[in-house]
Amino acid sequence: RGFTLIIAAVAAVLYVAFVQDMPPVPLIDVVIPWPLAAVVFFLGETNVVNIHFMRERHSFSLSEVPGVAFLFLLPPTEYLAACILGAGLALLVDRNQSSVRRAFNLAQFSLAAVVALMIFYAVATPASPPGPREWLAAYLAAGMTSALEATLVAIAISLSGGAPQLRLLPQMLSFSEMVAMANASLATLAVMVLMADPRSIVLLAVPTAVVFLAYRAYIGEREKHERLELLYESSRLLHYAPELDSAIGALLEHARRMFRAERAELMLFPEPELDAALRSSSGAAGGPETMVPVTVAADDSLRLRTMSEARAFSALPGRSWTNDWDQVREAMIGPLVGERGVFGALTIINRLGEGTSFEPDDLRLLETVANQAAVALENGQLEQSLHELSRLKEELRHQAFHDPLTGLPNRPAFVDEVELRVARATDGEDPPVVAFLDLDDFK
Repeated sequence: RGFTLIIAAVAAVLYVAFVQDMPPVPLIDVVIPWPLAAVVFFLGETNVVNIHFMRERHSFSLSEVPGVAFLFLLPPTEYLAACILGAGLALLVDRNQSSVRRAFNLAQFSLAAVVALMIFYAVATPASPPGPREWLAAYLAAGMTSALEATLVAIAISLSGGAPQLRLLPQMLSFSEMVAMANASLATLAVMVLMADPRSIVLLAVPTAVVFLAYRAYIGEREKHERLELLYESSRLLHYAPELDSAIGALLEHARRMFRAERAELMLFPEPELDAALRSSSGAAGGPETMVPVTVAADDSLRLRTMSEARAFSALPGRSWTNDWDQVREAMIGPLVGERGVFGALTIINRLGEGTSFEPDDLRLLETVANQAAVALENGQLEQSLHELSRLKEELRHQAFHDPLTGLPNRPAFVDEVELRVARATDGEDPPVVAFLDLDDFK
């Protein structure tokens, strides 16, 4: 909130110091009502391409196209009003944003618009028709404002406790500048076409749509490439880790990064009629867990669904194997399928970042990772897991019925033995006898 107020204050100061005294006429004499320009800003800001950087989502839109074009066509004050109104309406209709995030985005849009006006009018001249100097001014305005917005977003995410975005800033800037230059080219071309023949502006609809689709195709191919790399890495972790514990821990931490999730769990089921299970997790509030015995009822709904479907599926919010999940918004469950059927599940809980959720592609990827984990566990490591479960159960039973200091049976063990002897007594036999001794309160 404080960073948002600083951005808004800087925008207001720059407006009063520089923009307010700019000439109240557009650079070229083409009449465009500013409310119509606000509608164009709205349309540009509602058609976005999302790029995910671990915890957060960064959006690129076609807003640079009207943002550059209207630098030529609107007076500075009307330009600023159209930009703020159009972007503000686009933020209001976006239900995936909180009020704090809307305020920040509106503040950074305002600052970017003021900076764009300052750069453009510092370089451009009122030439008719616009020449290379004005084209350069448009490119500089688009490039500088794009870099400014990416930097502000990275700083805001880092300040709010999100993933460290500043080290990812070069990656964000490289794509944002590419988008800004392409959009600035379309915008300046639209201005030149509009001056020559306003009817010809419709001819730019096709290249604009192609550029937008190209952005999405590029992001799609890039995400596919990243998924393949992550999938290869998960396979390597499973097959080359020296021990089961380290392999599972590395896989779960890797799965959290792969799906940008808050938490990942691996559950190994016992025999169908038993309730004991082994749980490993990464990202839990209490820290990572490895092979912790938990109770999962044989008739648990998630367990039954996992056993019956044998395919990855989305779980209902608030449901869990052991009813100990807190603040679960969404989850995906990938069954571990072996030669003898389903023997466990890989669970991914809560997508990181506001306004993001798991998608069908994530389910398909989870199913592939779960299959890899199942093969690795069955190839010699599952028996080790079940042996570990038996050992832990026996150890817990011994701790419950023996004194930790002397190792002798304790009172619960005595009561259990008495009940067993009484239950075994039959008619016609002498009843069992209990001798109780108390020596100075030492029983």
